[in-house]
Amino acid sequence: MSQEISDELSVLLSESQPRIYGFIFKRVAGHDQAKDILQETNLVICRKASDYEEGSNFIAWAFRIAHFQILSYRQKANSGIQFSDQTLELLSVESEKSSEVFTNRLSALKGCLQTLSDDNQQLIMKRYTGRFSVQDYAREMGKRENAVSKALHKIRASLSRCIRVKMADMA
Repeated sequence: MSQEISDELSVLLSESQPRIYGFIFKRVAGHDQAKDILQETNLVICRKASDYEEGSNFIAWAFRIAHFQILSYRQKANSGIQFSDQTLELLSVESEKSSEVFTNRLSALKGCLQTLSDDNQQLIMKRYTGRFSVQDYAREMGKRENAVSKALHKIRASLSRCIRVKMADMA
C-alpha cells in the first residue's frame, strides 16, 4: 500500500534528515544502527503521512516516531544499547524542548536578518551562506579586511541583541 506524501512533508523530511539522524545517533551504539533506524523512521513517516498536520511542528513529530523506532530496534535486535527506556524517554523529551528552542531561535534570526540594511544582509549572506572569507569579501567590495571584520562584529552583536529580544517576547 503506497502512501502519497504532500510536497510540504516531502521537503520537511528531506531538510530534517541531519537532525533526525543526530537525534537517533545520540541514542544508539553506532553509525550503522543509526542509519538503519533512520531508514525505518523515514518509512514510518511516509506511511503515517496522513497523520501529520501541515503547519505543525514536523521535527517534534518526526523525533517522536524516531523514538519509537529506537525502542522497537532495541527490542528486535537486542542491540546492546545501554540506555534504559526511562533514559530514552527523558532524552526524547529534552530533544523536543531543544528542537522547539532551536526553531524559535531560527525564526527570530530570520526576522532579525530582515531588519538589517541591504548591504549588511548581503555581507552576512555572503560570509555565512556563500562561504566567503573576510578576505574574499573585502577584495570583492574594495574594502579593507579590518573594516569588514568590524562590520561583521557589529552586525553579529546587533543580531544577537535582536534575537534575545524576540526570544523574550516569545516566552
